[in-house]
Amino acid sequence: MFKLNPAPTFKATVDVSQPGDAPSLQLEVVFRHRGRAELVALMDDIANSKQAGKTDAEALGQIIETWVDVVDADGAAVPYSSAALDRLLDAYPAAGADILRAYWMELTKAKQKNS
Repeated sequence: MFKLNPAPTFKATVDVSQPGDAPSLQLEVVFRHRGRAELVALMDDIANSKQAGKTDAEALGQIIETWVDVVDADGAAVPYSSAALDRLLDAYPAAGADILRAYWMELTKAKQKNS
């Protein structure tokens, strides 16, 4: 059965780039679903967020519901928040673009089967 209304959230793994030859880190994110018109407006809003005085964490917070299994240096769980996302974006400068790219790809890509 095909449901005309998709689920309001979806989970995806984001490959967060690290400097140099270090392998990408896997960040599991629960994203908010957006329809086509909402997605276009949202991407425009994110692109213009700096002019609107929004931080990167505030802009990306529009698409992120939560994350899964993020821990600090001591191994303690770090719940999702704008402040925690800001820390992640500061620690991994490419993370913002990685998160946005993964979100866009998950919403727009055609699922492909491995053969």
